[in-house]
Amino acid sequence: MSAAVDQARIGFGDSVAFTINVNGAQGGANPAIPKVDGLSFAGPNVSTSVSYINGAMSQSVSLQYAITPARTGEFVIPAIPVEVGGKQFKT
Repeated sequence: MSAAVDQARIGFGDSVAFTINVNGAQGGANPAIPKVDGLSFAGPNVSTSVSYINGAMSQSVSLQYAITPARTGEFVIPAIPVEVGGKQFKT
């Protein structure tokens, strides 16, 4: 699992793309996006990839959110819990 933003700095009023990639997610993943003072999360846009290698299925899910700040400043997105296959993981 991984999480990343596409830019480290943006101008006020702009948005940054925040992507969570989850490998091995059977039937999707449902992260609990925390409230971060001064940030607004829109989405997710979900894309799923399935592959078969030697008869074994592998699935990954990518969730992309648009994050827009409501004010100037520095922000920290905390670790986000994601449940995959009945197990809890954090970004």
